Amino acid sequence: MSADMSQSDAFREMLARLNELEAVKRLLDYDVQTELLRKRENEDLCSSTEQEVADLESKIAECEKCLRQTTEQIRNHEEARAGIEKSIEHEMLAHASLKQELDETMTAKKHKTEDADRETFRRVCHVKELLHRLGAESGETTAGTTDAGTVRHRPHYCIVFIQECYRGTFWC
Repeated sequence: MSADMSQSDAFREMLARLNELEAVKRLLDYDVQTELLRKRENEDLCSSTEQEVADLESKIAECEKCLRQTTEQIRNHEEARAGIEKSIEHEMLAHASLKQELDETMTAKKHKTEDADRETFRRVCHVKELLHRLGAESGETTAGTTDAGTVRHRPHYCIVFIQECYRGTFWC
């Protein structure tokens, strides 16, 4: 019996050891299931993160494209602005040049008019002086009407002389 008992004790020990191993196996199975669940969650999270990264990379590419287009538009606008500024400068210079030319022309015209007025005044004075001298020397007269409608008598050659002076055919 002692052999039976010892077999029975050995069997119980084996059963106890088997129960311990089964408990450890259940714990390990639970740990494996937990790790597999974590692995699936991590894979899902990784897949989601990869999708977010791909979406962000796509948005970054779109933003870079938009930035390049905006930069190109800015460069075009700056070039256009510079061209407009140069055009304005050119127009301002042309305006200043034309204004100066107009001022010079007007000044020259004013001087010419003043010179012509002085020359006319000189001629009138000269003609008056000549008429005065000629009228005093000759008795020959011709009737002429003044602007007021009164009749004045002047020597005939004085009238011809005045007409020649006003036509510009006689230079004093």
